[in-house]
Amino acid sequence: MKAEIIAVGTELLMGQIDNTDASYMSKRFPECGVYVYYHTVVGDNRGRLAECINIALKRADVVVLTGGLGPTQDDITKETVAEVLGLKLVFHPEILENVKEYFNTIRHNRKINIMAASNEKLAYYPEGCLILPNNNGTAPGCIISHFVEGADKTIILLPGPPWELQPMFDNYVVDYFKSKIQEGLKSVYLRMFGIGESAMESVISDIVSTQTNPTIAPYAKKGEVMLRVTARYEKGKQDPDLILKPILDILHERLGEYIYSDKDVELKVVTANLLMSKNITVSFAESCTGGMLSELLTDVPGISKVFLGSVVAYSNEIKQSVLKVSGNTLKKYGAVSEQTAKEMAQGVRLLYNTEVGISITGIAGPSGAVADKPVGRVYIGISTEQETLSYEYTFSGDRDKVRYFSCLNALNILRLYALSKG
Repeated sequence: MKAEIIAVGTELLMGQIDNTDASYMSKRFPECGVYVYYHTVVGDNRGRLAECINIALKRADVVVLTGGLGPTQDDITKETVAEVLGLKLVFHPEILENVKEYFNTIRHNRKINIMAASNEKLAYYPEGCLILPNNNGTAPGCIISHFVEGADKTIILLPGPPWELQPMFDNYVVDYFKSKIQEGLKSVYLRMFGIGESAMESVISDIVSTQTNPTIAPYAKKGEVMLRVTARYEKGKQDPDLILKPILDILHERLGEYIYSDKDVELKVVTANLLMSKNITVSFAESCTGGMLSELLTDVPGISKVFLGSVVAYSNEIKQSVLKVSGNTLKKYGAVSEQTAKEMAQGVRLLYNTEVGISITGIAGPSGAVADKPVGRVYIGISTEQETLSYEYTFSGDRDKVRYFSCLNALNILRLYALSKG
């Protein structure tokens, strides 16, 4: 089934808020046999909204509208949909009671005024629709089944705030379509680091171009590449995992350790979980990243079990006094060098008595480049009891990008070390 998502709201059209609702639903819809073909954003104007709805009804089987269900004058979605479909708006007393109860609860908790009379508008919905309860706000959603020019169409109205839309979509909309559609869809996301999109495609181009079920879709994200492997299957008759397994085995064989996750989990989470599962203690010495690497790792709950501490050694004085980097090394090779990165990594490992020490030193820009060291040159060191190594990188982009990519590569170095421990 083809779907179109229409996001209603002038604030979306002007870029004041991001349209995260459309992204969320587009990811979830395929698992219940619905495929999003179009995204539309329209302001709070009844004429333009009606035009968008009419266009969507001609080219999609499912039309989802988000936002515009509230009690104010610019909340026009229900009225416009009813007008386009030739339906009356019907009062639902049970919805009004729920709204009153909601306001009574928050008035008790927050000492606010009583519910405004305009909120009665929340209880009117197109006749014959299926009401979708809103357990996180005041405006319910609804599903309308309607014939348009002889074709059966499904029109879905959902609230705009993501904390209201997402639970409603998961709890009601997905189940609604799953109960009606016999074809299922299951996707596995392979996340990779250390290989570019072009290099990855060259390794698997033969299977990407010939594969029909499952299908393989490569795409790039910030600092990494991904593959979405999707299998179509007949519910109750086919096991999607059995359809996916042969091609996943081939992809793992060809792409090897570049694949860090097949659960659509971020690199920092995968690395942290490996460190914790193997009880590998770590410490960081950061210069150009200024604590960013530590921040990324400490985003993961429970990491205090193995992450003992870090030093932000921005100045040479701190590199020498705290990390015990040799003054001769700094004078001869400079703060941004393979040798300094090694001594920083070893120094922080000995300081915190950890199994691994990681260091980052580089030129994040926009200034600071010298003849043989351009902006974006970064050295990442790793020190263990057995050896101390340093890796050289040259990243393009602005200061934030250089720092972020430095941290991702440091996390990947840690991940590969943890994997090597068996």
